[in-house]
Amino acid sequence: MLSAQPEESLRLADQAIVIAEANRDLATLADAIITKGTILPGTGRLQEGIMTLRGVIDFAEEHDLLFAAGRGINNLMVNSVNDGDLVFGESAKRGLAMASRSGDANTLQRMVSQRAWWLTKMHRLDEATEMLDSHEFDFGRGDVDTWMQWIRSTINWMKDGNETSFAEMARAMKKYADSEERQTQESGKDILAWMALQIGDHERALENALQVEFLGFWMRSVETALTAALLIGDRKGFARAVEYAETWQVPGYKQDAQQLLVEAGWAVLDGRTEDAVAAFTTLIELYQQRFAVDRVQEARLLFATVIGPDVPEARRAAETAHAEITDAGAYHLLEVWKDAIPQKAAEAAS
Repeated sequence: MLSAQPEESLRLADQAIVIAEANRDLATLADAIITKGTILPGTGRLQEGIMTLRGVIDFAEEHDLLFAAGRGINNLMVNSVNDGDLVFGESAKRGLAMASRSGDANTLQRMVSQRAWWLTKMHRLDEATEMLDSHEFDFGRGDVDTWMQWIRSTINWMKDGNETSFAEMARAMKKYADSEERQTQESGKDILAWMALQIGDHERALENALQVEFLGFWMRSVETALTAALLIGDRKGFARAVEYAETWQVPGYKQDAQQLLVEAGWAVLDGRTEDAVAAFTTLIELYQQRFAVDRVQEARLLFATVIGPDVPEARRAAETAHAEITDAGAYHLLEVWKDAIPQKAAEAAS
């Protein structure tokens, strides 16, 4: 309901805040404010929502309301991605420490999985594996169990392209897509579309991404749709992806990045190489400043693929991505994007 009917949800949250305030019920008050802060970004009030969540998390921690604080941190991570996902890692680290203090197994399990996912996105694969291995859990919560399975399988696939790992990734997200809970369902559809992109099935990636419904948070179906259409090289398909992107209007750096990708795509399809280079360069710089490493490398490799190695900026982007991905041990990504890598760079690294 929070994402489907935001205005009504805000009204109910405000009512709960008034009642909890009158009763001096701090736990309920904190929980209601967290709910409100979670809803606000979906109504176009991103910064207000993030500030609300940050404030109530501090309040809850000061009053030893650690369960509420953990919920607030989890929701902050989800919503702050619209403004760049670097805060995700900081929040996951704080949430992990808080969950360890609270002793709540469910919260701890969720925070371990979030921190491990952040490390994976930063291509710190060994650290992510160590994080997962350092905690023992009773997997009573199916959603977190599935998410941890996804992370482990993703790490293994990134390292060696293991087909069994990829199949495990698909099974995990199929569970999400078959869920009766809408947010979980759309998340599964979102990741399955991205997975199609990773195996070079650009047509399916585009069609699947366009089926993901807007919920106002972290999903990457817009980027998947734009990337797939650009790799297909079809103006009509790219126009559909652009139209889809316009339905995901949540102000922030994520939307800025999507707009840059749109500009770059049209420039490529129009044959305006200088404009494409400028847009891709700005996009990569934005990703470096505000987002995780996986976004940076994918943007570099897309740039190199659609522009080609004869353009110096695109060649340098591919060579930099190749070197950094090799250092991180995410070798299979180089196979996924092999057409982007200049042969000399690949030979030198090997």
